[in-house]
Amino acid sequence: MDTVMIAIVVLSIIVVGLTFVVFALLSKKKYAEDRAREAAAKADEILQSARKEAENTLKEAALQAKDYQLQVKLDFEKETRERKNEISQLEKRLLQKEDVLDRKTEGLETRVQEFGKKEKELAEMEHRLERRNAELEEMIRGAKENLERVARVTAEQAKTELVEMVTDEAKL
Repeated sequence: MDTVMIAIVVLSIIVVGLTFVVFALLSKKKYAEDRAREAAAKADEILQSARKEAENTLKEAALQAKDYQLQVKLDFEKETRERKNEISQLEKRLLQKEDVLDRKTEGLETRVQEFGKKEKELAEMEHRLERRNAELEEMIRGAKENLERVARVTAEQAKTELVEMVTDEAKL
């Protein structure tokens, strides 16, 4: 019986050892599965966190892009307004200069017309003076001729000629 007992004890030890090994293997398998599940859960959690962080980063980048776009637009509009104001002021100054030049041109044209009139008047006056000068020279020549004739004629003849001359002039 001793051998049977020993065999039973050995068998019991083997069964207990095998049970322990099976239990250890099952525990190890369960532990490995739990660790794998935990690792998968942790990976999912990290993945979800990374996705949320990426979404937040994208949203933040989109907001920054919108802010930047808005700032660029505002800067552009401000610069455009400033340029329009500069152009408007330049146009205003040019119009003022143009008005001044127009007034000066009108003044010069008026002066040119006045000079033209004066020149024409002077030319007419010169022409009248030349005619008057010619008439006076003719009168002087006639008077000289009359004096020469009078010097050769008697007092009675001179008186007659003078009366005729005055009568002729009165007829004119």
